[in-house]
Amino acid sequence: MKELIVLPGRVDSSFFLNELGILTKEFDRVIILSYPVSKEKIVDIEKEYGVVCHIVDSKKVSIKLISGLFRWLKNAEVKQEIKEYFSLSFKGITRVAYILFYGVFALQTYWKIEDEIKKTEDKTEITLYSYWLSRPAYAVAYFADKNSDLIKKTITRAHGYDLYEYRNSLAYLPFRKYIDKNLDKIFFISKDGLNYYQNWREKLSEKKDWADLTVNYLGTYNRRHLQKQMKKKNGIVLASCSSVIPVKRLDLIIGLLEQIRDIRIKWIHIGNGELFEQIRDEAKRRLSHMEILFSGKVDNGDVLKIYQKEDVDYFINLSDSEGIPVSIMEAISMGIPVIARNVGGIREIVNEWNGCLLEQTDGLEKVKDFLRLRVEKQEEYEVYSKYARRFWEQKFNGDRNYSQFMKEII
Repeated sequence: MKELIVLPGRVDSSFFLNELGILTKEFDRVIILSYPVSKEKIVDIEKEYGVVCHIVDSKKVSIKLISGLFRWLKNAEVKQEIKEYFSLSFKGITRVAYILFYGVFALQTYWKIEDEIKKTEDKTEITLYSYWLSRPAYAVAYFADKNSDLIKKTITRAHGYDLYEYRNSLAYLPFRKYIDKNLDKIFFISKDGLNYYQNWREKLSEKKDWADLTVNYLGTYNRRHLQKQMKKKNGIVLASCSSVIPVKRLDLIIGLLEQIRDIRIKWIHIGNGELFEQIRDEAKRRLSHMEILFSGKVDNGDVLKIYQKEDVDYFINLSDSEGIPVSIMEAISMGIPVIARNVGGIREIVNEWNGCLLEQTDGLEKVKDFLRLRVEKQEEYEVYSKYARRFWEQKFNGDRNYSQFMKEII
């Protein structure tokens, strides 16, 4: 019997749900340990996918947790982490609080994994899988370190904020070395992420029995085979899809569009976040010369329907940092060309054949020339559209990529 215990962060994340259906086909039993989400969502996901889901809530404090935390603090790797990163400064004290935050989650997860293993049959092969190279990965590593005889395999994915330390406000992600030496394999969602991590390893003086490293792209589905329809137009529809948070730089999109007055544009943004009202109001004020639509949060399954309904011509992403955005995968799956800055893993999905990759030295005219293709050079635009769809099929088709991922971990 094969059992998977997976830590996805939030179980209702569209990124994770994209692969959950394949996970349930390959394992006899799937246990999910999730950050807090509503009971209604838990019930719906358990019913739809046939899984068991438990909540791990780090805000719930108990005598057992406090007692366990004191024992956890005596672990050699915890003492070493605190010794290395503590200082009598705001940053140093905050880093120790961050370490304790990891510890609380790891202990709560440890006990839930322990309870689930008690229910298993003899000779059950158990795989521990963290979707993020952060708290969940540490929890997996911690349990495996203490119970190596119970676990067949330990793996994690590595994305963006959980990988690039500069994206963290403390420029610090706890227990990097400990996680690495107690996992079997780390799957990076981009080659850029893999290179970043290898460079981090090379800077370390000590040599350990490190985890194996590999790249496995995420993927998306286009089950209804929706595709960009070609017809003559005298204006374009531009779409973006992301959380409305500082790193996504929607302010740069506004600044760019503010300068374009000679092309008729409608801009649609899908997504919510802490800056939603501020960015929406700024867009209304500065982009009065064009039509704008802020849709807010949209169910993942409805994104492509919106692109089809609105007849979206281009997708734009001007983030400061990215892995390989699922939002771009969705766009190119319909044959929608992409405009994006060359940051992180973007160059692995946007190239000269399916979009407009912006370097730091590129100016407004490069973007305007690319946008004009839709209304002035439709045949050339169609080439970009067809190649975008083909590139998605080859590199970012969810059925293919997640099946390959399962072959790697089984």
